[in-house]
Amino acid sequence: MNPAARAQDMEACAWLRRPRSANYAPAEFLQCSLEEMAWLYAMHCPEPNLPQRYLSKPIHLRRSPRVRPSLLYPRHARLLDRLGQSPPSMVQLRHDLPAYASWLERDVFALYLTRAISTTAASPDLGNGSSLPAQGLDKTSAWMLDRMSRRSNTVAGDLDPLY
Repeated sequence: MNPAARAQDMEACAWLRRPRSANYAPAEFLQCSLEEMAWLYAMHCPEPNLPQRYLSKPIHLRRSPRVRPSLLYPRHARLLDRLGQSPPSMVQLRHDLPAYASWLERDVFALYLTRAISTTAASPDLGNGSSLPAQGLDKTSAWMLDRMSRRSNTVAGDLDPLY
């Protein structure tokens, strides 16, 4: 990714897999996974585009986001803890985490893009100790990650942290 790229540029571009012959990245770029790329995009985009259902329905935590710990801030730990207790709505999250209200929609958007949350309940237990994989995970998010490819990509290393 070009170090001068802005979030608006990322929205308009087509994500393509790096060719296998591309065996190095420029020195100012960092290696990162696709989930980390989506996470960074969510943290820096001008307007989080969270689907309407996440503003009104209960939000179920599926798993922790698969991003390096340095990309997670203390507010993310509090949000993940709250989501792990019971599926809250956005209104409940704003009530339970008032100190992070201004970041809440952006952070939920990051969890949405990394497919760590869903608005559908987990699949029922089959009675043999196993359960079906979660059904109904958001297709837009999956499509976006597939479009970005499942290979490692690079991102500019000079992104400002958001606290």
